[in-house]
Amino acid sequence: MPQDRTPITRTDGRYRPAEACLLCDRQLRETGGRRLTAQQERGVHLSSDLRGSPDRGLPHHAIRLSEDSPLQVVTWGERETFTTDVLLKARSEFLAGRHPWFCQPCGKRSCPHCGAPLRLPMGSDVLDDDGGITHVPIVPVAPDCSNPACDKFESDGD
Repeated sequence: MPQDRTPITRTDGRYRPAEACLLCDRQLRETGGRRLTAQQERGVHLSSDLRGSPDRGLPHHAIRLSEDSPLQVVTWGERETFTTDVLLKARSEFLAGRHPWFCQPCGKRSCPHCGAPLRLPMGSDVLDDDGGITHVPIVPVAPDCSNPACDKFESDGD
């Protein structure tokens, strides 16, 4: 994941989540799981500058948030998915005071057996309801499925 991110803050706090996934336009209640903003392979954020990493097939795209803003909206990821239209949509969300995000299926953090979101979207930055962003680290365990009907579901005693 790029380490050149600028924390996203406003005078009244954090950007609240956008209504729907930046990539598939579905709401969280439709996809389940968590709202993702960044992974090594894909992401969207605001930055005070664009310090790119080698392309490796995952190009970074940036556009100034507004004419008078020093911030840029930055996206990175698969060429066929993170298009100019996606970048412009992300900028519109930020300008409207909402943080764009992508769902776990679009972020490839779903169960390979049943397709449900994994309980922990490892290696992802997660956008909380209050606009806070937390990181889910990669840990050396197989991620559990969130679907109780799946063979990969693990009850934690609840």
